[in-house]
Amino acid sequence: MTSHFLRLFLFMGLLSSGQSAHAATPSPGMPHTPGLHENIAIEGLSHRCHLYLPEGFDPGSELKYPVLVLQSPSGRTRGDFPRFIPWADREGVVLVGINGPRNGMPDHDKPPIQDRTLRALTEALPLHPSLRFSTGMSGGAADGWRMVRRQPQNFAGVVMQGSSGTPGDRHGNLLFVIHFGAKDEWNVRGIYENVLPAMERMNIPVWVDIGVDRGHEWAPTEEQHRALTWMVNLARLTHGRLTDAERESWNAYLQNRVTQLIETEDTDTMEVFLRISELPGLPSLARRRLELLDLSDPSPNARALKLQRVLSSEWAEKAEGEIYNRLRQTFGELKDMDGVSRHLQRAQAFEILLEMEKQAGLYADHLQPVKTQLEDFMAEENDEWAVAASARLEIVTALIESPRRRIGN
Repeated sequence: MTSHFLRLFLFMGLLSSGQSAHAATPSPGMPHTPGLHENIAIEGLSHRCHLYLPEGFDPGSELKYPVLVLQSPSGRTRGDFPRFIPWADREGVVLVGINGPRNGMPDHDKPPIQDRTLRALTEALPLHPSLRFSTGMSGGAADGWRMVRRQPQNFAGVVMQGSSGTPGDRHGNLLFVIHFGAKDEWNVRGIYENVLPAMERMNIPVWVDIGVDRGHEWAPTEEQHRALTWMVNLARLTHGRLTDAERESWNAYLQNRVTQLIETEDTDTMEVFLRISELPGLPSLARRRLELLDLSDPSPNARALKLQRVLSSEWAEKAEGEIYNRLRQTFGELKDMDGVSRHLQRAQAFEILLEMEKQAGLYADHLQPVKTQLEDFMAEENDEWAVAASARLEIVTALIESPRRRIGN
């Protein structure tokens, strides 16, 4: 359904802005049908690339497709495609896997491979020259960031995953996603002490995902999809090198996407779209999101906790009217029930301990106070939060006692 609406709205946007919608002739020898195309030869390179064209891909489209560039520390990207293909189909994004650049290769050997690959594909297919995004893990993320820094005008966003490269300066329209594990001994210091403070100083739009238990590894696929959905669709509305016609077409497409999300009650994806304040109509969507909130759980504790999180979220500030007031009233009634207020207090206290553990990262001297507070928390009460704290305590204790992980002390 999504690819059908994508084609329909792109076509309508082109007509409304006076552009022609005639089909271009695909370049001979270059794949132009939806699906995965492996080992594509690029003139002048010994390294071949991989290409995924999403469902409904139209080689004659006048409105060009966003591109997500994949790179790997091994120099081989084929194994990374499965994690992104369902997302690419849903969002109408082309995937390009650049093979060759790898850990240990001299940095000056990488740009020709990256540049020639993207230039050849952009000349042969309707790929947007500026709505490009880079992702990868560890050395793949670092190679992507170096590629983007060389030509920021040709990119709209970059995903830093298992890499602590710093933005350096504002770089125009670039959006950032940072996935990292609090137990990533390679990058936790650089991200906490350099990258995030620099982005805050420069007011750079960034999606930050911190995994309490993650080390030097990929973020969960679902979280990667959420972050990429935010980045690509925000760029579709705000990137400085888009034409007025492109903005108009993408705005119509995204308004339709949100309508579909409401109809299908896809509240998880809708919550991502609610972070995009540039998309008109968000206050009414927030109200609709609250209305669709599932309160069917028979447990008063669970219902109260879910409502508390919803009503304290950033987008709840946009909500008003009967639905919002009803949920506030329901929450007040639940809090008056036996044991519910205590359950909420324990939940909040446990979340504070999790945040402390995130901030402690791998540093043993920072983890010791977390260990003490987890022990105190468990001693207060024997409930589900004490069980959760017990699991955290086991992990924290192992990190403190492992000499290999005593870094920064």
